[in-house]
Amino acid sequence: MTLYDWSTAPTWATCAARDFNGFAHWFENKAELFKEHKDDICGEWYATNGKSAPCDPFWHDQIDCPPYEQSFELRPEVNVQ
Repeated sequence: MTLYDWSTAPTWATCAARDFNGFAHWFENKAELFKEHKDDICGEWYATNGKSAPCDPFWHDQIDCPPYEQSFELRPEVNVQ
């Protein structure tokens, strides 16, 4: 079972994650949690290069949604290293 509806993902998307505010994003390249300082996590996901785009749904409406730290998911048919 996947966290995201990959049938609606852009063809270039290889992974997805949601921020602490509940919004999810598609990413072309592997995303990481943003750290402003050592051991400081603000809850924003980003990729150093490549495309990104908003991803529905708004996850606060989902009952079985994991915390944002555990929301990262690779596209099932893509093996990104």
